[in-house]
Amino acid sequence: MNPGETIIGLDFGNHLWMVLSAPTNDGEIALVNLTTHGRGLPCGSACTVLTIGQHPFINRESCVYFRGAYLNPLSPLLKAREQGTLRQHYPLAPELLRRIQDAALVNRMVARNVKLAIQASF
Repeated sequence: MNPGETIIGLDFGNHLWMVLSAPTNDGEIALVNLTTHGRGLPCGSACTVLTIGQHPFINRESCVYFRGAYLNPLSPLLKAREQGTLRQHYPLAPELLRRIQDAALVNRMVARNVKLAIQASF
């Protein structure tokens, strides 16, 4: 999986998960998902909002849930995709991917190892 690819089926909520990095030396990729904007989650000035039309999955104003960004081993994801339990969705437009990556790099809720994986992908 490459930066910008998107998947559904990683969680029970059927959120859209976005790949933010190339695989690390340990075979992990940085992932983050979308959630509904304004659902009582404290976004503040660090909120990255996506709107209808920015990606085919988005049907309401959504936030990138940086608090949930993490590194996930790539191999089980590839296996799940082959088995059909993980579905790919349309990839992010390059400018949208870069906007989300840049926001992740400065967001205090994103773990350092996730930021390093994203930086190594540039």
